[in-house]
Amino acid sequence: MSGQKEELKPVNWQVQISSNQEPMALRHLKSELIGKLVTVKGIIVNASKNFIKGRVIAIQCKQCQNMKFIDIGCGLDGIVLPRICQSSLE
Repeated sequence: MSGQKEELKPVNWQVQISSNQEPMALRHLKSELIGKLVTVKGIIVNASKNFIKGRVIAIQCKQCQNMKFIDIGCGLDGIVLPRICQSSLE
């Protein structure tokens, strides 16, 4: 590698999802359904961009190249990245 990053070009794509699931009433939507696909019945009156969040991240030590995978989980939780390499603690 020459040390230069390859520029990624955006690709247009479309996804269509179908389900046999019975629609839920909006009043039955609870926090445990965050991150899950649900079906609701109704008319769309407003739409916004999706919020995309990874569920697992991979971090790598710059010095020893040790790789660690961290599960973020679903919902709106965040994580705190380790400040020192985890391989030195094992």
